[in-house]
Amino acid sequence: MSVPETEARLTACLDRAADALALVDAGWQILYANPALARLAGRPGADLHGESFWPLFPDWVDLPLGTALRRAVDGHAATEVGSHQVPDGRWIEFSAVPSDCGVLVTLRDASTDTSERKQIEEALRNSEEAHRFLTESVPNQVWTSRPDGQLDHVNRQILEYFDKTSEAMLGEGWQHVIHPADLSECITRWTHSLTTGDPYEVEFRLRRVDGEYRWHIGRARALRDGDGDIVRWFGTNTDIDEHKRIGQAQRFIIEASNVLAASLDYEAMLASVARLAVPEIADWCAVDLLDPEDPTRLRRVTVAHIDPAKMALAHELHRRYPIDMNAQTGVPQVIRSGKPEVIEVIEDWMLVQGCRGADELRIARELGLTSSMVVPLTARARTLGAISLVAAEPGRHFDQDDLQIAEALALRCAVAIDNAILLRQAQEAEQDLRRLNEDLERRVAERTADVKKAKERVEEANVRLKELDTMKDEFLGALSYQLASPINAVIGYTDLLLEGAVGQLREEQRCYVRRITASSKVLLSLVHDLLDMSRISAGKFNLDRETLDPGALAREVLDFLEPLTEMQGLRVVSRISDDLRGVQGDAQRLEQVLANVLHNAIQLTSSGGLLRLSVERAGDLIRFEVHHTGTTLAPEDLEKIFRRYTRLGGAWLGLSIARRIVETHGGTMGVDPHASGGGGNTFWFTIPAPARPVV
Repeated sequence: MSVPETEARLTACLDRAADALALVDAGWQILYANPALARLAGRPGADLHGESFWPLFPDWVDLPLGTALRRAVDGHAATEVGSHQVPDGRWIEFSAVPSDCGVLVTLRDASTDTSERKQIEEALRNSEEAHRFLTESVPNQVWTSRPDGQLDHVNRQILEYFDKTSEAMLGEGWQHVIHPADLSECITRWTHSLTTGDPYEVEFRLRRVDGEYRWHIGRARALRDGDGDIVRWFGTNTDIDEHKRIGQAQRFIIEASNVLAASLDYEAMLASVARLAVPEIADWCAVDLLDPEDPTRLRRVTVAHIDPAKMALAHELHRRYPIDMNAQTGVPQVIRSGKPEVIEVIEDWMLVQGCRGADELRIARELGLTSSMVVPLTARARTLGAISLVAAEPGRHFDQDDLQIAEALALRCAVAIDNAILLRQAQEAEQDLRRLNEDLERRVAERTADVKKAKERVEEANVRLKELDTMKDEFLGALSYQLASPINAVIGYTDLLLEGAVGQLREEQRCYVRRITASSKVLLSLVHDLLDMSRISAGKFNLDRETLDPGALAREVLDFLEPLTEMQGLRVVSRISDDLRGVQGDAQRLEQVLANVLHNAIQLTSSGGLLRLSVERAGDLIRFEVHHTGTTLAPEDLEKIFRRYTRLGGAWLGLSIARRIVETHGGTMGVDPHASGGGGNTFWFTIPAPARPVV
């Protein structure tokens, strides 16, 4: 029967009742009234829905009847039938029963003749039938009990849920179907309510006919007579399993995330997570990782079981029968495919088919497996291992909701493992770099003729590094320093070669040496970028301002990059104004910016291409503009090149630092999305210029 049909039948039944019935809310507004209430109020045939209750019976307000009614409704407490005389001489019996929809008030004229009383008694029977019909129609489990707590009625939903007869249910009660872990709390609260009359409310798990436990919230209120004595308990059990599981899942994921964030020892934190998962989401949890030295082997990192005795069995099973990496199911298949595997119900034939002997089958059966999930541990598109979650409680079976929780847990575990591995690799790389730097310094010290001068440069660089030692990124600062020292040595020795310190060089030799010098200066500029990045990270980036000539600066950069452009076979055209003097700025960093832009343009330009530099005044700005032919960047990549650690067709590391330097000078930096003719792009930046003198 549909819900509308059920409501129609119930309304028709209540409309035929001889008793006056009214469903009122906390403000005494009438939500439903049958025709008998209109007749009792002296307004036969009237629709009282939406009206206030007390204006219908104004003479009752200050009578004991009115006081009793208000106490029942305002206190939301059930009250048994009571009899009171009203001013017109009639005796009115009433009762009030609270519900989630309001309070049902029943009024009966007890002064009618015998025939009418028979009608009233019939109406009472109809009302009782309506109550029974209502309890059978609602989706919740509805029950009633005597004042001593003994069940005396359960509705159809309860009988179907447990697949029991009414007689069996009333005789056995709830103790056999409540989860053992919840039973003590239920008994404690029910005993308290029976003793005090307080409302009963508790959350517990009920075992369904198929053996699955589902969370419910049980509520009950006492129905009292006119003297306040309890005559009956009315109760409901509402299924809250989905809501409860969602809340538990959220709390579990938060706790697991906190555990994973507490340590960088991923084996220890995986052991903690496994213990947390049992019994929160499973009865048995195991984590297996691929051996980094031999990806064809698995390594059991941790295992946890709800039963300490079963823990020993789990260890024995893995020790005697390790995982077969060629298996087509379970952990090996999940790792190969990168997809989870869920077995909602583990049948005995599955154990027979999967075990490799009678002894392994015996251990598997003793573990009492009922359901399982295996989820891959994947980070950065790389599978690191798998986490296995097994249910061993009768009636407990995993579903898609459980899989979502397991996948969320596996993702967080995989990220934590990957982060720990990356940190360890970074530490090892730092150690390797430190050894490399030490070896490099040793070789420079052995082979240089000017040990004292080299030592002074190293000490000077060390002093500078110590001043910047507050940077958070110590690894980046150390790397920049160690690279700068040998580069400076290379530049110094090439300058000595060009000056003829070891004899005059042939023109071809001078050409090669100049190329080495130019490449070393570009590399040194990149090292300066790294140092500036460290200063920016530490919040200590400052400019050393002085009066400079942007035109002379641009020519100097072109000069030391000339060997690279010649080696690349590029044509270089420049247009540099002569009236640019008097600009305030950091000469070294502006040279660094222009060198970065030109060097990246060189990388994007093939042999025979054109490189054009212009430095001109544009109002109150000095505009540097570099255009290159050749590779044209896609529109969506034009902004990416200014992000840190971005590489698109060339070494774009310096452009993020270059933009910061320009902006610190008060200027802007960008790239035109469409270059004019010949392909390529036009990079530009501006810095403030002093106003021209008024003539």
